[in-house]
Amino acid sequence: MNNYISNEIKTKFSIPGRIRLKITSLYKNKFLAQNLFETIKIKNDIVSVDINTNTSNLLIIYNHEKLSESELKHYIETYFIKLNVIQKKEDISIIKSIYESEKVISKRVTLISAILIGMISIGNINVVTIISIMILTSPFILFYIRNNGYKLTSQLLVERKFNLQNNSIIKSLSEVDEVYIQDDLIINKNVISQYTNLLEKDNLSIQTHVVCGDLEQPIISSPKILVNNFRNIGVNKIFIVSKETSKFIDYAKSILGISSLTLNDDYITKSINDFFEDHLLIVLSRSNNKSEFNQSSIIHIYSKIDEVKYKDDLSCILGKRDILVLPYSILLCRYMENSISITQNISLAINMFGIILAMSKYIFVRGSIIIYLLNLIISRILLKKDQKKNNLLAFEDLK
Repeated sequence: MNNYISNEIKTKFSIPGRIRLKITSLYKNKFLAQNLFETIKIKNDIVSVDINTNTSNLLIIYNHEKLSESELKHYIETYFIKLNVIQKKEDISIIKSIYESEKVISKRVTLISAILIGMISIGNINVVTIISIMILTSPFILFYIRNNGYKLTSQLLVERKFNLQNNSIIKSLSEVDEVYIQDDLIINKNVISQYTNLLEKDNLSIQTHVVCGDLEQPIISSPKILVNNFRNIGVNKIFIVSKETSKFIDYAKSILGISSLTLNDDYITKSINDFFEDHLLIVLSRSNNKSEFNQSSIIHIYSKIDEVKYKDDLSCILGKRDILVLPYSILLCRYMENSISITQNISLAINMFGIILAMSKYIFVRGSIIIYLLNLIISRILLKKDQKKNNLLAFEDLK
């Protein structure tokens, strides 16, 4: 079984005819749960399937006389291996679908305008009216609003020393629901080296030594606040990423209430060696369960010594001392994405009103241009107003 599967699927309980598995990616993922349920249910000799997305548990009751546990697990593992292969093919670029909604709306607006122009042409050919409608149905304003929203959001992030390599990453930040943090950003490596001999000679737990004062607290203070803030904004899937398992990792997991994953050679494929020691590399990718119903993103947080498999243009740079700004950044991006959508809807409504005026011959080319330009100005004002409001809201929600 490959490392992806070993990290993804774990057996919690098993007796002949009954098995309970814990599957990480099932957490709060109803779309995956439904697909997995249908995949298992159609297999012969399955009695019942029960999936709990709140606990990531999968309970299967089956006929053990005709179907062995190993065959059943292999069947489920094959499903997830295929899922992972599909994800790798889809994960070529996280920014590829940034403007998909604008493209869809643009096609619809263009189609509507073509129909309107056709209707006008049949009844009364009027070139001026046709040109006026074409001006008002131009989709440029939709792209202008999104780019403007991203620029204003990026300005706030830069003020917090969160530098993006591409403003379009803001959309992906707004969709984050899973976080992976490198172990040396959570555990003080100096404490580990200082007290290794003590732990080797003593069977007492790290927690006992910490409480008794024999061992300095190995968990850095900021990750506790960071994890708590992630939970405050609804990000509950948080993992420690380490190259090896240890007592310190287990201790951090229990104190912070999060899980851990161990890196493997297959995962490490690209070297990152051009960052200073006081900076982190924030890398974005799509969730393994990407679908039209689940467009969530994953954040990976690395130090400069790590090697990662993603492209540089999908990354952000954040100072280690500024790591606590990350939950604020995600929340701000969510608020700004909502503001962008609302502003786009308002601008479409204004342009549709202008189209009605043009069809009624109350305005002509000059009037259409004025309405379009005023619409751009109004959109800019609305986004600037929301920029200030969302900045305050993001800080207020994390107090």
